[in-house]
Parts: sequence; structure tokens; C-alpha cells
Amino acid sequence: MLQSMTGFARLGTQWRETSIVWTLRSVNHRYFECQMRLPDGMGDLEIQARNLLKKRFERGHVECVLNLTGAEGEGGGLELDSTLLRSLLTMERRLGRAAGRHPRDRLSLAQLMTWPGLIRARQTGRLTSLTDGPLGQAILVALDETARSLQSSREREGRELAGVVRELLATLTGLVGQVAQRLPQLRQDLERRLRDRLAELAVLVVDESRISQEIAFNINRMDVAEELDRLQVHIREMAGVLDQAGPVGRRLDFLCQELNREANTLCSKSQDVTLSRLGVELKVTVEKLREQVQNLQ
Repeated sequence: MLQSMTGFARLGTQWRETSIVWTLRSVNHRYFECQMRLPDGMGDLEIQARNLLKKRFERGHVECVLNLTGAEGEGGGLELDSTLLRSLLTMERRLGRAAGRHPRDRLSLAQLMTWPGLIRARQTGRLTSLTDGPLGQAILVALDETARSLQSSREREGRELAGVVRELLATLTGLVGQVAQRLPQLRQDLERRLRDRLAELAVLVVDESRISQEIAFNINRMDVAEELDRLQVHIREMAGVLDQAGPVGRRLDFLCQELNREANTLCSKSQDVTLSRLGVELKVTVEKLREQVQNLQ
């Protein structure tokens, strides 16, 4: 099923006296990228959590935040790293003596409080071995449930994006049809302009074969039949890809590049105001299409 790369999910559960809350946010990214924010001492669990998410998502930047509160979590308040504080104060005195600094220039309380690691959330020793215990398994189960919720969110938006993409493909099909309808009239206009020009020059003898050659030459120079055929092929291909299972974003983006290339060629060949206008509308629609496609996994 189609998935967008943007979504949000937040689920909480309870394990004994511990509250487990996972928050997942997903945005566009060329590849799969995961940013974890877990309590300290949970490195082993982080590896398992990343592997779990990789199985569900192939593209997108996913931000994962775990909050634990209660007997096993972060709910025990704050604690001071006394060893680090003594080391900081000792180093400050040494630097002060070496630099001849005045005692009033000592570190302020506000500066000490912002020192990394000096004040941190109090955690129990069990956090260091979560992955080996039942709480660790409960955390991973909660993550899997949250990931399923995020996947559902991305699928809902994917369905909406698919509808928008199909509407834009229908618009492209209509524009290609207008270009095709314009071509016979273009030939007539070329012939009429050529004959009007000959009349202005008072040419009495008209060589019909020569006129036909000139018309054929100009039509060939402005011929966009191949571009129209390729545009139609790419449009049908994109419509088919939308019905495929699995990630399709990269393939759709590539097809958008091909559509844009054909639209550019059509515009460069056009010497007709109507064709030029239709070519510009084609390019604008393709750009809108690409903006939507780049949101798909």
C-alpha cells in the first residue's frame, strides 16, 4: 500500500509502575534515517529499536522519543554529579592561580547548572540492563504498536496523495490531448500564412510542389508527435505504478523527470503561441506532480 513519508504517532502503555510513552514523527528523506532520543544507559535497546523500525519503513526521517516515568523510569527527579562538580571547582582554582585571576571571577551558579552532565535525571540501575529484562521487552512491544500507528498514518496520507497524483495525471492527459488536436490546425495555419506571404509578394506562378515542401519542412521542424507519444507512455506508467505494492516514490520521481524532459522538448520545438502555452501548462503541472510524488515512500 502507498505510504506518505510524513506522519505522527504517540502511544503510551503501563508496565507495573512504569509508564512507557513513545512519540514518532516522520518527514521526507531520500533514504531511511532514524533519530533516537532515549534515556541514558539504553544503547542496546536503541539498536533493537532501530532494527524494528527498519522493517516497517524504507524511506523517511523518523524521530523517535521515549519517555519513561515511574519506579523504573525517569520519574525520580534530578541528581547532582558530585564527582564532576569537585573536578570542575578544583580545575577552576588551578586555572585561577595560573592566570592570576581575581577570586570574584569564579564560575557562577548559573554557569555550573548548564555544564553538560552535572545535573541529570535520576535513573535506577535497572535501566542499564533493560534489554535483558521484561521492562525492555515491554518497551519494544510498545514501540512496535506505535510504529504500526505511524504506518497507518502514513498510509492514510499516502491514499490522499495518490488521489492528488491521479488528478494531476488526468490534467496532463487533457493537455496532451489538446496539443494533439492542435496539430492539424497548425498545418492549415502554416499553409495559409505561406500563401498569404506569396500573395503579398505578388507571385503570379505558384509551384504547388514547392509549397508542399515548405509546409512539410516546417511541420517536420515543429513535429512533436514523438514527444506526445512518450508523454502518454509515461503518464500510463505512472498510473500503473500507483497501483503497485511497496515503495514507489523513487520510480515515480524518475518518471516525473522524464515527463519534464518531454515537456521541455515540446516547448523548444514550438513556434506556435497555442502550443507554447500548452507546453508551459504541461511543465507547471509536471512540477506540481513532482512535488506530490516526492512525499511518497
